[in-house]
Amino acid sequence: MKKIFIYFFLLLVSLYGRANPADTLMKTANDYYQKGDFAKAGEIYKDLADSGWQSVELFFNLGNTYYKQRKYDLAILFYERARILSPNDEDINYNLDMANRYVLDKIEILPQFFIRRWISDITGVLTADTWALVALVLFVFLLAALLFYLFSNTAAMRKTGFSVSLVLVFLWLFAFYFARVKYHEGISRNYAIITSPSVTARSTPDDSGTELFVVHEGLKVFITDSIGEWTEVRLPDGNKGWMRYTDLAKI
Repeated sequence: MKKIFIYFFLLLVSLYGRANPADTLMKTANDYYQKGDFAKAGEIYKDLADSGWQSVELFFNLGNTYYKQRKYDLAILFYERARILSPNDEDINYNLDMANRYVLDKIEILPQFFIRRWISDITGVLTADTWALVALVLFVFLLAALLFYLFSNTAAMRKTGFSVSLVLVFLWLFAFYFARVKYHEGISRNYAIITSPSVTARSTPDDSGTELFVVHEGLKVFITDSIGEWTEVRLPDGNKGWMRYTDLAKI
């Protein structure tokens, strides 16, 4: 019933154009947060998130309310969602690191091949939209360099135009590729956070499967497959196992 009211409120305010509905509810939630009523603030933030609103501030503030209530698994979940939208935000990364310290499972991350690690580090510098903008700007410069090459009157100028065009082609291809990788990272949502206090992973998607390992709330895992109500996940160290879908939440 409360969610229906939220949807109705957002629609009503939007139709009359008196104020941005998200801003109105965000202000109300922020007021509760400033007063120390983290539970009430979290309810409003969560209703906004459930209604489809997405913003760095919303996810970050919601993560903070859960952190204040010592619900570290949900704090990690929304810090991770905020980091997708703003990967280089120092406050988000700091709070995420603090919340991860409360995760019981300390699993050593499987080393990445250096090229994959290099690509991951570079793509993480900017958001998908920013990489797309960089690619667009480089493409405009590339067209300008090609025109300079085609209409130059001397061999030296044509050589310069060709060299610059060649460099810009490679830079544009890299930027386009990084934008594509970052975009698919944002929509794939293959990462998830364990939200149940303790979960036993099994070898098959049923309760009769062999018990493989136990993980706890707050751990970040990668979803590799799903069958019915069961999901196969991969841990940071490469181990795989099946668990119920209700034991985790997608980032």
